Amino acid sequence: QLRLQDGGAVAIVHLVDQLLDGGGPVEPAMLAGTIAEFGPDGIEALKAACMVREPQRLSRVLLALAELPSKQFSVELGAGLASGVLPAERQAELAERLNDKYGKLPSLPAIHAFLNKSFDRELAQYQVSRTTQGGLFDTIWRPTPDRRSVQLVEGQTQDRRLEAVARLAVHRLQLSLTTPGESVDCGAVLLQRAYQSHASMELGEVEGHLLTRLPEAQTREAGYWIQVFERADEWQMHGGAIRALQMLVASAPGEYLVPLDFLSELLNDSRPVIRYTALQSLYELDPQSPYLGAEKALAVAMEMTQLAGGPQPLVVGLQSELRQAAQQQLKMQTGTSGLSANSARNALLALAGTTPIEIIVIVDRVADQSLFEFLQRLRSSQKAQSLPIAVLTDELYQHERQWIENTPGIVSGVLSRNPEYMGRVVQRLYDTLDTAPLSAGDRAHFAAVSSRFLTRLASNRDKYAFYPLADWSGHLEALGENVSLETQLTVLAGIGSAVSQRKLSALAANSALPAADRYEAARALGKSVRRFGMNLTEQDVLQTYELYNTLGPGDPAAAKSLGLALDVLEAYAGKGAWPEGL
Repeated sequence: QLRLQDGGAVAIVHLVDQLLDGGGPVEPAMLAGTIAEFGPDGIEALKAACMVREPQRLSRVLLALAELPSKQFSVELGAGLASGVLPAERQAELAERLNDKYGKLPSLPAIHAFLNKSFDRELAQYQVSRTTQGGLFDTIWRPTPDRRSVQLVEGQTQDRRLEAVARLAVHRLQLSLTTPGESVDCGAVLLQRAYQSHASMELGEVEGHLLTRLPEAQTREAGYWIQVFERADEWQMHGGAIRALQMLVASAPGEYLVPLDFLSELLNDSRPVIRYTALQSLYELDPQSPYLGAEKALAVAMEMTQLAGGPQPLVVGLQSELRQAAQQQLKMQTGTSGLSANSARNALLALAGTTPIEIIVIVDRVADQSLFEFLQRLRSSQKAQSLPIAVLTDELYQHERQWIENTPGIVSGVLSRNPEYMGRVVQRLYDTLDTAPLSAGDRAHFAAVSSRFLTRLASNRDKYAFYPLADWSGHLEALGENVSLETQLTVLAGIGSAVSQRKLSALAANSALPAADRYEAARALGKSVRRFGMNLTEQDVLQTYELYNTLGPGDPAAAKSLGLALDVLEAYAGKGAWPEGL
């Protein structure tokens, strides 16, 4: 059966290519009729073929469809009549064929109304399909990324529904009667489809998945992208919201100023990926004056520095042995054991911190709240509102079990030491999300963005004085392995506290580091002392002298780096000149 299905798909693609290329021995109408006889697959393939980029190839499909007795292609033919995408002579030929077939042609307002009604109907069906738990796998006909042919891909029923809505969005955008509000609706759908087709956080390939160019006049205004974001948000098309936010910044150069207040608000968004994308946008825009979200930007950057380690779970429950068992299993699935909390209060405090928690696993009741109240509080909190939650205990009251079943984003089960079972639990959690989990590449990308952001701020404290780095000194001093050594040195030098200067001195003496890195640590100490003064204690200074005397004779690298550190200390004390370059 599967071989027959694969063979049918290959045959459909071959026939569609012949139809698009034209010039073959078989009449186009016969080719189209043969494709349509394959049933739903053939019809969907022909609809996908109406999304090809080149007008000449598109005209061959539409002229062939006009010869078919089927009414399955009313949307495509109506759009072809009204859009003006076809060459003038081909559009006239299409109108003539349809007029001969039906005796009259619909007016432009009638086509516009018909497409709007079809769009609304398909959109409603798509939204319903998204609410179905455990969507069934399906096959989807869509244009190839270069939009020269068609291809069959696997997905879920909701993806097939989304493809149908996206095709209607393309047809609507091609009409002259389309209103700005309708363009916003279409933009939200097309960006959702672009994300679902290619979920990477890199924006580079989005154009290849958009199906059509969005209205050029509108995309030159920040307000359009903000409206598209808000519409995608309203329809819970979170992938479309991500792409709209990315396009807002990518389309800005030379066209408009991105409103920083809008990005500042998104730094408080409950969806981690939206917060991270907003921070990346701020990094790319590089504001030069104070703005509303400057302090929050630091908090999000601190969160992002920890992403490269893998997804962080939060395990909650009163009994420590249950929490430990869950953490061991989760570490096997996600690579990290995450955080643990034995009460509702501690869980909410953990969520309010800078650890990038991505999933919540409840393995037991807590003493300070009922499970029902705790779950409701989690769902109403800022950070946990959009996080998937697993309740792995069978000690549930009926009202709790019913609430869990009726609340999106929460799954139930039992705690198990079986890795395969726990792997399925984690996958069920990710399946509740509308957006794909961050890949290892996405994590590394966002972590690198945060490192560059913090490095920029710390390297020029005067220019970026409106970022309150001093308020985050404790977090910045503890960055450690979460960032590159270059970032660590720059940030520590930009803090100027006793702790940061002590860390720089220790790095200069660290024999595990390459000689060049140890020397750069000493230079960073010099920059810190030159700007903020000496904040090391007398004991710290004496320890540096002792390390120099102990390590220097047998370690030339230590002698060089610690020697530079001592030159800095003596220069500050007025006993010598400042080393060159400081």
